[in-house]
Amino acid sequence: MNENNSILKKFIPSKETLVLVGILISIVIFFQIFTSTFIDKANFIDILKDASKLCVISFGMAIIIAAGGIDLSLGHIAGFSAIIATTVLKEYNVGIVVGLSCGISIGLIFGLFNGLLVSYLGISSFIVTLGTQFIVLGLRYWITNGNIIMFLPDAYTIIGNGKIFSIHNTILIMITLGIICYYQMERTVFGRRVSSTGGNITASWLSCINTRKYTMLTFVMGGIFASVTGIVHTSHMEVVSVDIGDGFLLDALIIAVFSVVVYGRMKTLGVVLVTVMLMALTNGLTMMGVNPFFVKFVKGSLLLGALSINMAMQSEYFINRMYKSKAQI
Repeated sequence: MNENNSILKKFIPSKETLVLVGILISIVIFFQIFTSTFIDKANFIDILKDASKLCVISFGMAIIIAAGGIDLSLGHIAGFSAIIATTVLKEYNVGIVVGLSCGISIGLIFGLFNGLLVSYLGISSFIVTLGTQFIVLGLRYWITNGNIIMFLPDAYTIIGNGKIFSIHNTILIMITLGIICYYQMERTVFGRRVSSTGGNITASWLSCINTRKYTMLTFVMGGIFASVTGIVHTSHMEVVSVDIGDGFLLDALIIAVFSVVVYGRMKTLGVVLVTVMLMALTNGLTMMGVNPFFVKFVKGSLLLGALSINMAMQSEYFINRMYKSKAQI
């Protein structure tokens, strides 16, 4: 009987998941009332496609945050990776595999660069990635001269616009990387050691965990996920501008932090749900004709709210209050 109960528990959503699903349903109902076309099939697919592109870079940000770091350069790395991939494809007329490999290598190189400085030199991840952000920004303008890259090869644009079995490639890519992220972070020793490093790096080091190695690897993974996002996004748009990817950072931070606040740890399903929730909110506000600057205001408020809640929950005052309330019970 106990075995049957344990099996059933695996298929029952956690209370955190139910909270996020409840919020998402509330958002859908609200915007359907005020727009009447929000649940339209075409609009629903657009939300999923936008969410799938943003979700990938959010996986990378969440992994880095799980190890106790932050990466402010992911959005710029995403854009620079797309610029390198498309420039190599157009200028050197190489195959799609070579072009994509060059683009993804950018994420790997800058992720490794950030990881080495943070983990082995002990520099703050905020300072390192802020510096990397401006380095990448300068390289983007230097390579493109501020010009837009257009007329991309069909082999490239099909990545973001094609379908397999009537399912958009962007959604399939998100599902694939989501499964990889879930397995690595929630089912392996790697994920447990990354979470341990982020929870208490000193205790992890005393437990013989190579905290430097795991910190570095999270930045590498974050860089690779960012590169994939940039490539998928530009292949869908069929154009590469010099400022591509600049808007990814805020959204990725909101999603990763909000998910961690709700679940208290890195949770792949949480990242997916929060991404869809954020895209539904953005889409609904746009359909209502809300000023785009107000949408940014809402996003910024969500990020500060999530960070405030997270800091409050970690504060000594909050922990003492929780301890006293449990003791009284």
